[in-house]
Amino acid sequence: MIIGEAEAADTQISIDLVVAGEAWSLFQAGDLDGYIRVIAESAFALDGRVEVIVLAQASMAPAEGRLLGLSVPVLSSPRLAVEHAAKRLRVESDPGTGSSRW
Repeated sequence: MIIGEAEAADTQISIDLVVAGEAWSLFQAGDLDGYIRVIAESAFALDGRVEVIVLAQASMAPAEGRLLGLSVPVLSSPRLAVEHAAKRLRVESDPGTGSSRW
């Protein structure tokens, strides 16, 4: 969805897909605290290297409360994240170069 919005805005972006290690196996085992902890650790490892963090699954939303110390925005609802990304693309896109500050 984010790529589609960038293309619609004729803007080039870079997306780093990060898999939070053992998070899914913890979720499947019912260890929700461990699941959220691993997601939060993965997000903090990205701080300063990215301009925004998108928690791509609704089940990740509870991790947002553990990410208050990050220096970048965290978008935790997939739909809201795409809406925010689209708005930023429209506002921050440089029509002369087709690139953005993302």
